[in-house]
Amino acid sequence: MFIRQKIASLLHLILKDKSVIVLSGPLRGWQWLPRSGNHSYWLGTYEKDYVKTFAQHIRPGSVVFDIGAQAGYFTLVASRLTGSNGQVVAFEPLPENVCFIDEHCRLNNCNNVQLLEVAVAGSNRKRKFHANNVFMGHFSNEGSLEVEVVALDKLAIKNEISPPNVMKIDVEGMEYWVLRGGENLIQQSRPVIFIATHGKGNQARVLKLLQEWEYEVLMIGKGSTRNADYLAKPLPVV
Repeated sequence: MFIRQKIASLLHLILKDKSVIVLSGPLRGWQWLPRSGNHSYWLGTYEKDYVKTFAQHIRPGSVVFDIGAQAGYFTLVASRLTGSNGQVVAFEPLPENVCFIDEHCRLNNCNNVQLLEVAVAGSNRKRKFHANNVFMGHFSNEGSLEVEVVALDKLAIKNEISPPNVMKIDVEGMEYWVLRGGENLIQQSRPVIFIATHGKGNQARVLKLLQEWEYEVLMIGKGSTRNADYLAKPLPVV
């Protein structure tokens, strides 16, 4: 594994301005831009447990939200599995990531992806955003980037998005507010939710809210009381 990673890192530097073929996993055979992330994406080893579980819940014709899409790995997985009759909505505020998603979709002929250059939270407004690096960031009053923030319920009222079957949420600690801003949409459509939690307080209120909404919540892989990935499935209506 060590030698494989060394070779991958070397290829990452050599091929940083070109696309490569993904070697394994649900995107095997598709194209990926090495400069958009580490080599685990195109090796097909990126968050294997999470990706495998995510892929198992995507059906042909599904509507999938990728909230905090970064360079679009989960967007592409969903696009491939949901097929031409499905739809993927990718939400991503960082301009460089938006370019990566757009290029990944072009390289792989993903015609079922709607890309929204916005952050998702509890209300509609503009907020300052600080980029931790070129791939991710968080809201901050000291941020140098101003981003458009939207609430899912507001988009749904204006018919700008369709009711989702599956949602993936990974927004660096704002997951609770994504849920709050989409409460009506989620309660009506009852999607399967994949959600990352960042910070102990955020994790506690996310899990409490999902349980109040009658979701069964299971941890994916290993996590802690601060950071963990969860699968939330709606309980049957009785």
